[in-house]
Order: sequence, then C-alpha cells, then structure tokens
Amino acid sequence: MAISSEEFSYFNRNKEKLYKLLVHCKLDIPYYSDKLDLPTFENFSFDFFRQRIPVLRKNILRADSRILLDKHVKDEQLYTDATSGTEGKPILCYRSKAEEFICSSTQWTCRRNFVSDLTPKDRFAHFYAFRDGKTGTISNRILYHGNEILLPIFELSEQHLMHIWNEIFLFKPRWIHGTVSNLYGLAVVVNKFKLKRYSFDLIELVGEYVSDSQKEYIERTFGSPVAIQYGSREYWPIAYSTKDGKLEVNSNVFIETISGPDGADNRLLITLLKNDAWPLIRYDIGDCGLLHYDNEKIFVKLLKGRSAEFISFSQGKIFNTIVFSSLIRKICGASCNNVIRQYQVIKEDNDRISILLCTNPLVQKEDICQQIKFELSKILGEGIQIEVKLCDYIQPDSFTGKTKNFIDKTIV
Repeated sequence: MAISSEEFSYFNRNKEKLYKLLVHCKLDIPYYSDKLDLPTFENFSFDFFRQRIPVLRKNILRADSRILLDKHVKDEQLYTDATSGTEGKPILCYRSKAEEFICSSTQWTCRRNFVSDLTPKDRFAHFYAFRDGKTGTISNRILYHGNEILLPIFELSEQHLMHIWNEIFLFKPRWIHGTVSNLYGLAVVVNKFKLKRYSFDLIELVGEYVSDSQKEYIERTFGSPVAIQYGSREYWPIAYSTKDGKLEVNSNVFIETISGPDGADNRLLITLLKNDAWPLIRYDIGDCGLLHYDNEKIFVKLLKGRSAEFISFSQGKIFNTIVFSSLIRKICGASCNNVIRQYQVIKEDNDRISILLCTNPLVQKEDICQQIKFELSKILGEGIQIEVKLCDYIQPDSFTGKTKNFIDKTIV
C-alpha cells in the first residue's frame, strides 16, 4: 500500500519519538526484546515501521499484559486499570503516575479549547460505575463529593433517569461527562416528560460510538456544546473534538490504518508516545476510521466503535450491559491481576440471568463468584435471580468465531 505525502510528513514529524520508543522497547520491554531488529536512525523509514514492526493484537494482552511492562518499573509506581473485556476477556492496563498526569493534562487542554476558563474546581457532573466506600463498594446511587455530583451509569429506566435529571437541575453543574447512552437517555426523558431545561457550558461524551444524529439531538435538547473524547482504557485520550466537530488526534499518539485480520479496512492502529512504562506499538484497538491530514494536524472519523447493549427486566428496568463488564474490570483492577480470564452473561428469561466465569486457577474462585452475585444484586434490585457458574473455557460463537459478552435468550 503506497504512502501518501501527508502520511510521510506525519511519520517524519514523529520519527525521532518513534525511534526512541523502539530503542526503549528493545532494551527494557520483555515482549519486544527479541522481536525488534532496528536499523540506524538514518535508515529508519515509514516502510520499515509498517513492514518490520509487528502489529500488536488484543489476544497478546489478554494472555498476559505484564509482558509489555518496563522491567525497571516497580508495581507501586504504576496506575492500574482494566478494559471492559471485549469477547468476555478483560485486559489489565498500566501507566506510571507521571504518565497518568500527562493523560489528565491532555484532557484539560482539550476541554479548555471549548471553554477557556474551565477548571477542575468548577461544579461538574459525571457518571461512575463503582466507588469504594467505608463499608464496601458503592454503585447505583447518586453521590456528592465537593464540587462533583457522581451519577450512576448503569440503569437507564425512565424513572431512574428522571430522578438523575432532577438532581442535576438542583446541583447546577457547569459541565457534564458521560456516555452517549446516559446523555441521550436524559435528553429523551427531558423531552418526553417536558422536564425543566438546563444548559451546560460543556457536554463531554466518552466511552461509546456517537452517531451524528445522537450528538445533534443532545446538543439541541440541552442547548449546549458537545465534545466527543475518543479514547480507551489502554490510553485515555486518543482524539478530541474541535469546535467544528472534527476529532483531532492528540500529539501523544501516533495513528495509522490497515486492513484487519477480519478483512475490514481502515482498522486503527495506535502507538503510545507517552507511556514508556507500558508501551503499545501499532496496537489494533479494534475500531475503524478514516484519517485526514490538514497541515500538521491529523483527524480521525470513526466508522466503527464500541456501541452499547442493553438488558431489560420486568417492571420497566433497563440497564446498560456495561454493568457486567465494569464489575469484572473493578475486580481485576483491584487485584492488579487478570483474575477473571473470561466471562459471559446470559439472560435466561425476563428476571433471571446466569454468568459463566473462567478464572485464574490460583484465585479463590468461590469468593469471586460471591462478590459478583452480591454486587449485582445491589444494582439490579430484588426479584432478579443471579446464578454464577464456573467453567474452564467459554466456547466462541460457531458463526462469528467470537465469544460474546452478553447473550439474550429471550429474543427469538
């Protein structure tokens, strides 16, 4: 595949950073020590980078993400996170405390391009999955912490969303951060039930693919500017909206497109230029997009990304299925280990779910099962039967070859 002049220029602007990163990986990252045979800097070209540097697939990280860690970095120096678990398999992610600060600073620079005087001290609303409380894990409750209102992310029932909107209206945050499922859901109930209106200085959408129609509906309902932050647990901000609606790739990430193993064109590869503790090089993040170059800026238009799935129960209860992935992610993140290797949630009937669980053989399996059942019972409420079943392996779907996170047997 021929390299355009824009791609060539983009590579040259990042050539020194990329070469320095590859040298670091060769010397300090166990996974790359025997995989990189580097030329001199003068002979390092984009052709070499594309043809000789292997694409990093998620299956490598799912098996053992610690092989990408800098061998000189101690665990206490690391910030740990976990992905939601595509195909039911979470990935444990790392960055140093200093690199976490860089990620946060990048986010705030992007936000201030929309609202120049926005600060962390302003009142703001954001959605959360789980919080650690004095007596255990907190979820599915509205919380207040200083200048923050923390909103439960999982439940999308109309009555629940109306309650959330009422609390937002009373708190009057300057800006709000959440998924399109939550913000679009709020917009729908505000319009449907003719609730009191409130405008934000900024609405920031994260975590899910956002269609143009969804973005416009949210903007129109709240009369507020909407920014999209495209990112991932592996590395928070990859791209952020400009005021004219384009997603601009940030300078801490080098981005490419290739044809994927499934034949899909325009698979996005990212190389992290600011995460030496856990560098990902030519990482296939699983999304598809088109790249556009404008002078020294690069923009991405997403064609495919992470979309939400929902599970409904009787009595009008509706939840985003990230309730399951978030709990798995919390358990893995808290233990700093992939204690859960695979999971699959099955809706057996309108008020009964079963969860298949494949765990690390060295962990206390029954304790994990009880923890999952206990936390889900608090969120889903009374009347929902939850059964957790241990297994050695979860078979992929025979048609797609992929292991689904969620199966709804009530849909014929």
